[in-house]
Amino acid sequence: MKYHQRLTGIVAVIVALVLLLGSLSACAQAGKTSAKSSLPSMQQAPAAPDLSTPKTAVRAYLDWTSFAYYIADSEVATPTMSPYEEVRVNSYVQLNLESGRRINQRLDSLKFVSEKSGETTATVVTKESWTYRYLAISADQSGAMNAMGAMGGMGSMVSTQDAAPVDVDEYAKYDVTYTLVKEGKNWVVDSVDAKATTTVK
Repeated sequence: MKYHQRLTGIVAVIVALVLLLGSLSACAQAGKTSAKSSLPSMQQAPAAPDLSTPKTAVRAYLDWTSFAYYIADSEVATPTMSPYEEVRVNSYVQLNLESGRRINQRLDSLKFVSEKSGETTATVVTKESWTYRYLAISADQSGAMNAMGAMGGMGSMVSTQDAAPVDVDEYAKYDVTYTLVKEGKNWVVDSVDAKATTTVK
């Protein structure tokens, strides 16, 4: 009888410890996923891209690739880039999808350092500061990815809702050289050479 009572007491203690550890783990996870972000949800597509000059084309490229990374669909940004750059951007989106995540990022500062333009090619050098955060792919993400379609959907609302964050806000600075080419009357980004001046995760 005493042995049975002692065994029952040990089991009760073990159960209590398991419940306590589970509660602590849940609290820790909740604390991680509920971390507040300074980044707004990118529910609306950027303004129609201005591709009339190399500088405005760079800004349009940044706006639309940020939106593409957010909805995990590179196609929406293709009018701002050449087929060569499109392959790189799409590969990055696919890499993040395979990791079950997407990116919410904000351009905090953009300084144009120099510009060299010819008839059909141009080089733009910038200094950039970014805030970014990785987000999990939410259940309604597929709807958001189909909501934009072609660029004709610019300005329409996207139904994406931010899922639990994969990480906290991160900050990065870059020295960037953009090479652009002229396609008809429009300038588009052909390649990007970005050198991080801070640690990037």
